[in-house]
Amino acid sequence: MKLFHIYGLDPAKEGPSFEEYLARIHPQDREFMRSLINRMIAEASGCDVTKRIVLPNGEVRYVRCVGVPIVEKRDAERIVGSAIDVTEHELLTRSYAGAKRT
Repeated sequence: MKLFHIYGLDPAKEGPSFEEYLARIHPQDREFMRSLINRMIAEASGCDVTKRIVLPNGEVRYVRCVGVPIVEKRDAERIVGSAIDVTEHELLTRSYAGAKRT
């Protein structure tokens, strides 16, 4: 439920397809995430990444995702993990880093 809220999705509906998921990712982060997910599946490796998403209202949010593929019979069946909205942390960190440079 919380994941649907983070991504601005309707929890009464089924989860997004891979392409629908990618459509929510910020255009500058999209190809990186596509490649990362494909590599996770191909290599059965996990990830810990922060990416930007774009909500339906145009708001940009930062989401940290930690996940691993579930491999059964040598095929990745799905990816499980967690996601947390870290927008405030990212903005404060960037603000602090910018203030230190001046």
